Amino acid sequence: MTHTLEIREGDWSELGDIAGEIRRVVFIEEQQVPEDEEWDGRDDECRHFLALDAAGKALGTARLLPDGHIGRVAVLEEARGRVSASP
Repeated sequence: MTHTLEIREGDWSELGDIAGEIRRVVFIEEQQVPEDEEWDGRDDECRHFLALDAAGKALGTARLLPDGHIGRVAVLEEARGRVSASP
């Protein structure tokens, strides 16, 4: 079965509320990452991405740093293994 995702791009002021909540759940709650390590102060300088399902529910997030590194990739547990990316 194929699942369709919409990828939304924006800055932290646009996507931060939703992206931040996904990261809080995945990194701080599930993986026990310390809050001061997760919130490193770099989000304002990054481009952010949300993956949304066909109903518009945000399932995952990632950020792109100015130097081109991808980081803070997080997918909600309910969506893991459900979708895959293809070109």
